[in-house]
Amino acid sequence: MTDLTPLNQAVQAAGNISQLARRLGIAPQVCHRWVKRGWVPPKQALKLEVFYGIPAKELVNPLVREIADLLSS
Repeated sequence: MTDLTPLNQAVQAAGNISQLARRLGIAPQVCHRWVKRGWVPPKQALKLEVFYGIPAKELVNPLVREIADLLSS
């Protein structure tokens, strides 16, 4: 069994990419793009945290994570 990325965990929790997109009110193609690149915009990451309990920090661009870590230290 492969380890799921936080974003793939959100897709799995939603059921599939189309259902995730519907829940967020966006096109499925946008979700496909996120899965391909491996991160979501911060605003959408916050929604996913509320809906599925996956920390937003784990869903955003790694550069945003670095900045957040620097600001919190």
